[in-house]
Amino acid sequence: MHVVLLDFNFFEYTASLANALARIADVSLLVPYGFRAVEAALSPAVRLHYFAKPRLRSPANLRMTAHLWRTLDRLRPDVVHLLAVNPWFNLSLLARRPPCLVTTIHDPVMHLGDRSQRNIPQWVRDIPVRRSHRLILHGEALKRLLLARHPLPSRRVATLPIGEMSIYRHWDPRPWPERRGRVLFFGRIWPYKGLDYLIRAEPAVSAACPDAHFVIAGRGESLARYRRMMVHPERFEVRDEYIPRADVPRLFQEAALVALPYVEASQSAVVPLAYAFGKPVVASAVGGLPEMVEDGQDGLLVPPRDSDRLAAAIVALLRDDERRRRMQAYIRRKVAGELSWDSIARRTLRVYEEGREEEG
Repeated sequence: MHVVLLDFNFFEYTASLANALARIADVSLLVPYGFRAVEAALSPAVRLHYFAKPRLRSPANLRMTAHLWRTLDRLRPDVVHLLAVNPWFNLSLLARRPPCLVTTIHDPVMHLGDRSQRNIPQWVRDIPVRRSHRLILHGEALKRLLLARHPLPSRRVATLPIGEMSIYRHWDPRPWPERRGRVLFFGRIWPYKGLDYLIRAEPAVSAACPDAHFVIAGRGESLARYRRMMVHPERFEVRDEYIPRADVPRLFQEAALVALPYVEASQSAVVPLAYAFGKPVVASAVGGLPEMVEDGQDGLLVPPRDSDRLAAAIVALLRDDERRRRMQAYIRRKVAGELSWDSIARRTLRVYEEGREEEG
């Protein structure tokens, strides 16, 4: 089976899936030139095809879309797997579609306060939902949300986990020692991420754990209001920037745990990234996160918008080294099993086969 993976911006995710799929299928990758930043981590079995990705509002996107269809016509794949939203390509699906189109929907609806998503209307995001032969979502909660909004046959929607993200070790394979008391908040910073609740939890955590230290690493909205909330700013290390790939392994390995105090969520690639480095998480029980985090096994779940419960969970893990070690052992088994990309690739291939059989 010849599969073309078409991506616009989820490069580490796409490279991980492509590497695993290439062991069981014929894989081509159709990606923007920006993918060159991760090309060295790609299996030589994957055939690369690049395209120029203009700025979102540029009319040059018409040329990009035409180029994508010409490339697909030339490659003649059995399956096209669309891995990210692009409004111009989405609109082109109203006129035509491949013989078998599979789309991964990462976020069925836009996130609270995420201004980076406002430039693509929801109805444009939804076009692949209506035009695909099969959809892949990262959790049953997201499937229920999607089916509540779209009258689709349930069989057309598969749920697969996000695989572990050990691909980041390619940019820094060195081991880094864990730093006692270190709590990491990582990724894009928008209101739905609940960073303010983590900052409010800090005084209680610090009172119980004198060596507690919080690292905030990522960019998004202005951090000015968050800085004003900090009771003990010396307890925080803030990296208000895009984090280079080579810095990711050190950030996660030095952390004792990773905090996801989200007030709303679909899924989060931060969880499998934390697991790739053996780190337990403390996360809000919202969206698909309870399916990703097994409470008491590889992390702890807390109610959203509850700084007291969040602080108590962080303290419980920081003060119990043996419990964290047990969680780390469980995480290693999970990473080698259900979160391995080989396992996910086999399940993805079955989705392709089902889509082709139904279309045929």
